Amino acid sequence: MALPAGGHVHSEWSWDAPDGAMERTCARAVEIGLPAVAFTEHVDFTA
Repeated sequence: MALPAGGHVHSEWSWDAPDGAMERTCARAVEIGLPAVAFTEHVDFTA
């Protein structure tokens, strides 16, 4: 049975995941067999 894609992942570019790492996340996804990940960053556009 295949794993589903990771549809809501944060990286170091999201204010609420300062320890996230896009490269590490991708490497781990490949390692465990995820078919895809979707990075969904949080950005604050206020002054």
